[in-house]
Amino acid sequence: MTRMSLTSPTIVARAQKRPMTVATCVAANGKPQSVIKWETRLKGNPTQQTTQNANGTSTIRSNYVLIPSRETHKQKLTCVVTYRNEKITDSVVLNVQYEPDVKIEGFDGNWYLNRQNVKNNTLFFKGPVTYDLAGTYVCDATNGIGTRTGIVDVNITGRLRPPAASSAR
Repeated sequence: MTRMSLTSPTIVARAQKRPMTVATCVAANGKPQSVIKWETRLKGNPTQQTTQNANGTSTIRSNYVLIPSRETHKQKLTCVVTYRNEKITDSVVLNVQYEPDVKIEGFDGNWYLNRQNVKNNTLFFKGPVTYDLAGTYVCDATNGIGTRTGIVDVNITGRLRPPAASSAR
């Protein structure tokens, strides 16, 4: 008998970045003993425990341990059980919840007086750039898992900076 299960339907990525068991694969009551392997692109480690049953069979339990993160969300994890010459596979897709991702775009370090059309996904400045727009802008994004912050210091110059010199060979 083979079965695979997620530790929880939803896995939460925490700021502490601690490894945790995300899935378990069990091959029960095998004689001879089954072999469990994991196929995945995820960077994790399987652990394995073997129990010898009173009737001479063996039960193998393998846990897949990793540090949940936004990169592990929607990744596939496949358990491959080999029993004699037969291979049984079962797969799950991880559902990982994580803190929001904060990205501040639009400030290219070259805001000058009277520049037009300065915008990004959150803030839109109508009209030309003025010295009043200089300052520190902070974006806080919060969800049920946590809060992340993005910060950008905006400096306004009197005129357009020339592009960096390039050397031709």
